[in-house]
Formats: sequence, C-alpha cells, structure tokens
Amino acid sequence: MILNISGEDYLSRQFIPTLWHQMQDFTALHIHSVLPKEICEDIVAKVYKNKEHWNSDFDGLQFSFGQAYYPHLEAGTTEEYFQKVPNSDEQFNQALPGLQEMAMKFLSSIVGGYVQQRDGWSGPGIHIFPANGYAANNAGEVHFDLDGISDSDRIALSPAITMILMLQPPTLGGGLKVWNTKYSGRTADELALDEIPSTIVEYGIGDLVFINSYTLHQIQPFQSQCDRISLTVHSIYNGECWDCWF
Repeated sequence: MILNISGEDYLSRQFIPTLWHQMQDFTALHIHSVLPKEICEDIVAKVYKNKEHWNSDFDGLQFSFGQAYYPHLEAGTTEEYFQKVPNSDEQFNQALPGLQEMAMKFLSSIVGGYVQQRDGWSGPGIHIFPANGYAANNAGEVHFDLDGISDSDRIALSPAITMILMLQPPTLGGGLKVWNTKYSGRTADELALDEIPSTIVEYGIGDLVFINSYTLHQIQPFQSQCDRISLTVHSIYNGECWDCWF
C-alpha cells in the first residue's frame, strides 16, 4: 500500500515525472532520506530560534511556524488567517530562506508540473507537535485534507496532494496511519474504520511523504523527549498548474 523509494533514486530523477501516476495505486509515496540529517537539524535549530513567531493552535495543543489554515477554519477565524499571511510568510522566509521554494520544487517533481503559492494564502509551513502533548498521548484527528479545497473541487475530486517533509521525528511512534479509502462525501466518523485496510508510514529524518489529499489519515501517538516537527504543504490542480498553501 506504500510506494517506497530511496532518496538516492529520487534525486537521480529516474522516476520523474511518473510518480504522481504511480501514486494512484498506493495510499502513500514514501521517499527516504531526501534531506541529510545535518540540514534537517539546522532547519530545526532555526525553527526554535524563532519560537516567538510560532502560532499557538487549538489553545496550545500544537504549534505552527507559518500560518496554518485549518486551525483558523475550525476556530472560525479565517479572516484573521488572511490578514496575518503576509507578515507570517515574511517572518518564515527571513528565518528559513529558500525553504518554501525547495518544498514547492519537491512537490513539482512529483506532480510533473508547475507549482505556485496560492494567491493570498500562506506558503509551505511547519507544524510542531509537543513531546508529551495531546497528539503524542492521544494521536491526531482522523481526517481527510479537505480544508482549503472548494466544495466543487471536492465533488469533482480535483487532483490534490499533501506533502510532508519530516525534519525531527519522534524517538518512537508518530508515524502517519493511512487507510485504503478516499473521500466520497462521508466524514471519518461515518466510516467503519476497523473494516478498512490501513498501514502506517514510519518517518525517518529527512523523509518526504506524499498522499492523495482525499486519503483518510491520522498522526499516530508518540513517545519522545523531543517535539515532532515537520514541514507540510497542500496543493490542488487548478486546470493549468498546481496551487499550494499551508
């Protein structure tokens, strides 16, 4: 159910641009060790150095560097999201120059097309799940990545993809559980999850993981003295190219 590729093969571009089409037969694409450990550690150090710019999401249950859309959507504060995006992106790019562009290049290599930041929306950003926090102890929410996808695109199942770059994995656990089912108009609560085959993507540092945004998934609980830190970007095909956001 998981298509595994080595970072060496990915970087040699042997599979490009066929990976997006190959993904249709799998629940996830897992590319191992794309970024060296040293680069990931440098990014993480800069994330902590800019802790004053983190956003507290869900009353501190998790944090983000860069404005994440879905916490604002659930809190009913989407107007605030769009107001904060310009300043937030500026802070992110000052702290981590070139990271958003690199993330979009990774995404472009998989979909085989041009990727652009959606106008007015945040670019790729970083999620921080605290060690011994809610997700660590209870797992994340079971969900589809529908936030930011219009009703018409949901109905049409317009091509959409989520990318995760693992910068600091937990010591134990914290993988991504993916079910072999896609969005069909029903919520996760309406599905008999025990009857649907599933598997867990176990992250390593510097790994890239791609899933179809309509695939049901969940962050698993974890045990660690360090936070779980990853970069995330969502994207959808607009008929000409791919729009991405955080």
